[in-house]
Amino acid sequence: MLRNCVRQYFCLDRMVSSKLHFVKEKDAKTDYVYYEQKTVFSKEKGNKKYKLLDVKVPDINVKKTQFYVFDKNTVPVPRQVYTAPLRKYVKQKLQRDEFVRYKKAQTTIQEQQEEQVDELWGENPPIRYFERLVAKDLFFNYRSPRFAEYNNRKNDFLSNPSVHSEVKNLIQEIKQASTVQLSRIYHPNYFIEDHYKKLPDLFTKLKEAVSQANFKEIPKIAWMLQSQLLYKEDIYKIWEVIENIVKPQIHHYSVDELILLKRGLATTYPKAGSYELHNLIYNLVSQEKLNVDQTIEALYAFRTFNNDKYAKVLIDNLITLLPEYKNNHSKLAQAFYSIANNLPKKHLRAKSYDVTANDKYRLNVMNAFVGPLKEGKYNMDDITRILLGISILKVPNFNDLIFLLENQLQEPDEYQLVHILYALSKGNNGIQTGTNETYKYLEQFVLKYFDQYEHLEKSRIYYAYSSINSEFAQNPIFLNWVKENMLKFSFSELQNVVYGLMFNQVNDQEIWSNFLKNVATKSEYVPLANYYAFKQAKFYITQFYPNWNLKPFEEACQNAENMFLANRTERQHLDQQIIDFQIDLNTHLQYDWKTYYNWNNTYFFNITLPDHRVAIILNTPRTTINGKPRAQLQLQQQVMATQDWKLLIFDQTELFSMKTKERAAFYKKTIDEAIESQKEKMKAWEEERRDQIYEQLLIQAENGMTPGKRFVKREDLKGLSRFPV
Repeated sequence: MLRNCVRQYFCLDRMVSSKLHFVKEKDAKTDYVYYEQKTVFSKEKGNKKYKLLDVKVPDINVKKTQFYVFDKNTVPVPRQVYTAPLRKYVKQKLQRDEFVRYKKAQTTIQEQQEEQVDELWGENPPIRYFERLVAKDLFFNYRSPRFAEYNNRKNDFLSNPSVHSEVKNLIQEIKQASTVQLSRIYHPNYFIEDHYKKLPDLFTKLKEAVSQANFKEIPKIAWMLQSQLLYKEDIYKIWEVIENIVKPQIHHYSVDELILLKRGLATTYPKAGSYELHNLIYNLVSQEKLNVDQTIEALYAFRTFNNDKYAKVLIDNLITLLPEYKNNHSKLAQAFYSIANNLPKKHLRAKSYDVTANDKYRLNVMNAFVGPLKEGKYNMDDITRILLGISILKVPNFNDLIFLLENQLQEPDEYQLVHILYALSKGNNGIQTGTNETYKYLEQFVLKYFDQYEHLEKSRIYYAYSSINSEFAQNPIFLNWVKENMLKFSFSELQNVVYGLMFNQVNDQEIWSNFLKNVATKSEYVPLANYYAFKQAKFYITQFYPNWNLKPFEEACQNAENMFLANRTERQHLDQQIIDFQIDLNTHLQYDWKTYYNWNNTYFFNITLPDHRVAIILNTPRTTINGKPRAQLQLQQQVMATQDWKLLIFDQTELFSMKTKERAAFYKKTIDEAIESQKEKMKAWEEERRDQIYEQLLIQAENGMTPGKRFVKREDLKGLSRFPV
């Protein structure tokens, strides 16, 4: 043994001291017996001879000897060694092996999931794959089946002539022969031309009758084709015959006849007639000086014209002629509604679209009419038109005019009732308006006409009463109707119903499960205009039913989600009142504020503390309904609470009525309490997040994906996790 020790260390050129430990089985006296060995060699200068100076040999008779290269009471430290880079084929083999292991694990997980029957969807949950779609598919407007009837009622002040000839009889015969009710066509995917292809004989007779008609009757025929038959796409070449008759005689038509012809050609989309014919009519009409009635008719005739400038000329003409008809209150209401209903829309698709300029234009139109409108005495049809005009213009802070109109309310019919409630629910730039007394007065008529309405009208009434936190929205008549028809609603109806359910804190399991099934099983895409309600409903449902599988619902909404942007409301947050509030808050409390915070692409907040999950919204007088924050803000507060966020709503009027020191103390007390209330939630969330990261690292280390992470401690993860939205 001594000889082996000498051979082992004989090659050393300098003095070396090594320390080894041998452990003997524990005996009666001590737990462990250590034998220390010191082996020292020296080399004389100039001499290559080596000699052994001092050697202590341990007991070689020790039984069951164990060898330790480190102290067993210390934590092992992995050796740092150089690892040569893997060659290409070796790396590929490792990747193949890793993929095989991953595939087996996924197969096992899938088999376990297939064994479990889904609580919500059963054995066969619907699957929807991502598809490329036409942009217009996300912008459908699902109308009421009574849309044509209500539209004619709104515009019954326009001329509606008809011809007394064979053409009129043929048009009536085609309507009677139609297997569909033309006045109830409301689905966006339905094309009336597909139905008219089944009636070639009647349309051939109609074409012959039109070709033999007097050229003076052509504008009336054109209007009847559009209004009675909805005939736009020229599948039987009738519009071509009309154009061949009109062009040679265009200068023999009066202004009224030209406007009527233009209404027949282009009141609704798609337009009929050639580009040349439309420009001929425009060139003749634009040179004439129009009176009030002609200007109103021309607004409807040129609403789809490519030249927006002429629409603004017509609107400016109505404003200029105001002194002539401001005392004719019915005419005043008709002119105001015509302007709102026919505002230029072409500029909305322009690359240089100026949002601020558009808002100013709408506000200027409203300011021109608000004075004369306040002085008028109106019937119920006129009140309906004015309220609808205000809601279409989307202008804020005209509650005084709305209040005057509310005082003139009389007993409404079913058409007037639903449109007045709909206009009031969006009358303040998309926010609810109107007094409690008005809603209370209309409740009796809602109960009277409720069974006569279609689903869209019922949903609008439900939304109107829910948005003002009215107790009438709790009436069983609404909830029973929702339970019976939740699987039948269109997207427009679902939007209003879902808002009403969330505003009223409804958590009925059957209703919400049917809502998810309705959206997930429809063949149509979820329109972008209706998606915001569905997006909030997903968080709302999670708080009551966290174990539900929402994947089919999310797949149905994936196209709308890809185009949805919460930052679209950023312009509303640039109001000077909100900016002053942010400055005031930052002056008194030096926290790490983050302004204009986009939470989960759902909400856009004025100011937040993301590290504490505290958000703040300023409730201005415009967003206060009957002394309370509007229902949408209260819904946001509830949704954020389900995601462990604290949403504070500060009332602007109450806040800035305080003195500076009182306001500073209020800020500090309220926000510090919110932060303190979030501490336990944040601690639990951070621990959960840290455990998830730790488990992921351990799994990766076991699979050999991240060498060196095997000895990671939980304490080392502190600070790794932030607080994502």
